[in-house]
Amino acid sequence: MANKYTPINIYNAYLRKLDESNMKKRQDESNNRYSGSGAGMCMRKHWYAANDHQRKPKDDRSLRLLRLGTVLGQDFDEAMKWWTEDEGVKDKFYMEKPISCERLNLHGHFDLLIVDKDRKGYLYDYKTAHSYKFKQLFGRKPDGSPANNYEYQLGTYAFMIEESKDPEQNYCDEIVHMENIYINKDNSVVKSKVIDLQFKQFAKDYWNTTYRSCYDKAQPPSFGTFAPAYTWECGDYCDFVYLCDSPYKKKQEIK
Repeated sequence: MANKYTPINIYNAYLRKLDESNMKKRQDESNNRYSGSGAGMCMRKHWYAANDHQRKPKDDRSLRLLRLGTVLGQDFDEAMKWWTEDEGVKDKFYMEKPISCERLNLHGHFDLLIVDKDRKGYLYDYKTAHSYKFKQLFGRKPDGSPANNYEYQLGTYAFMIEESKDPEQNYCDEIVHMENIYINKDNSVVKSKVIDLQFKQFAKDYWNTTYRSCYDKAQPPSFGTFAPAYTWECGDYCDFVYLCDSPYKKKQEIK
C-alpha cells in the first residue's frame, strides 16, 4: 500500500491518543495518591508514581492489550445496566465507581459491586488472561503458588469500601463475597475464581506497610518484601524500570 497511513497505523495512533488522555485523567483523579490497582506489587512503583516520576511509554502491543481489557469491561458494564432495567431487580449495581482511603493516601476504581437489601456487598473484578495464565489458574494441575496481586487488588477495594466515611462512597456495610472473572483472550473462555475474604486484611496490612515505607520522598523503599513482590516485575511490567536500580532487571540503557 503506497499510503503510509494504513488502518493499523491509524488504530495504533488512536490508542496512543486515548492512553495520553486517560493518563492525564488518572493523574488528576489520583492527586498523588497510591493506586489500588497496584496492590500486592512492588512498593517502589508506588513511590515513583506518587512522586510524579515519568512513566516509560507503552508500546503498541501493550496498548492493544490494555484496550482489549477496557472494551470487555465496558461490555460487562452495559450488560449490568441492561439487567438492572428490569423492575424486578432489587439489588443495587455499582459499576466503575471510585473508592479512596485518605488515611493511607490510597485511591482506586472497582469494576462491579452488587449490594443486596441488607447492604451486604458482592465485589467483582474483570481480568483478561492468556492461555498460560488460564492453565495456571484452572488447569488440571494449577500452579501451587501463583501471583496473587489480583487477590490483593480486590481486598484493597473491599477494605476501603468497608472503612469509607465519605457519603458519596457509602456503597455498603460489609463485603461478604469477592470474585475475579477471567476472560481468556485466546479463545474467549470465561471462568471465575472466588477470593478468600482474608485478603481484605492482607491488603490492609500491605498498604499500611507501603504507606510507611514510601513516606520518605527523597528515596524509594529499600529492596525487600514487596520491593519487588515478584522478580518478573522488573522489566516490561514496570513503568519505572528505567529509573530503578533493581538487581533483577536486565541490563539496559538508562535514558
